[in-house]
Amino acid sequence: MLKTYLTLCEQSSPYAVMTLEEIVYEIQNGNLDYFEALVVRMQNGIEVYIRKYYYIERSIVYQQCLITLYETALNYKKERNDSFERYYYHMLKFALLNMIKQNKGVRDIEEISIDMVDRYNRPVAEHIIDVNALRPEVMSEYHALTDALTPVNLKLSLLESKVLGYVQEGLSIKAMALLEDESIKTIQNAIVRLKRKIRKHLLDDGDV
Repeated sequence: MLKTYLTLCEQSSPYAVMTLEEIVYEIQNGNLDYFEALVVRMQNGIEVYIRKYYYIERSIVYQQCLITLYETALNYKKERNDSFERYYYHMLKFALLNMIKQNKGVRDIEEISIDMVDRYNRPVAEHIIDVNALRPEVMSEYHALTDALTPVNLKLSLLESKVLGYVQEGLSIKAMALLEDESIKTIQNAIVRLKRKIRKHLLDDGDV
């Protein structure tokens, strides 16, 4: 219902014929009424990030999305960046990761059950590890293994190195392609090469 409402608002608004860059230009010139139009235009993408960080209170993620949207609208320079949309999602990704890092030490760890589901009715077991099931020695081996999977050890190209970081952050292939300005096929091929190199490193196989 909310998505339908926002779509209707966008279609009936005079701002709908403006590009994102034109709306941002108006905001930078002090016409803050345009910010509401910018929020409507970016709402679908914002919802994607809210769903991605489902384990954090929705209102907190949404607030950070809006704060970052306002800041990027004020700081965006068309001559230095590509599209505003790409610039915003790039900055939002780092803003959310920074928010998580800052709150990681003070956030209470929830007791996890394999039968639990999140707010979108997805099994929690599909997304996170049951921390109560991991013995210290297992965690030690796990961290040693993941620490060894560095771009240098895996002999990754620049793109493969970036894709590895994106995969670890949980980004979708579409988001990776957007951030790197590459085709989805190029990102998929990079992931295939990554899998081969990781398998070689772990199993000490022959040449990749």
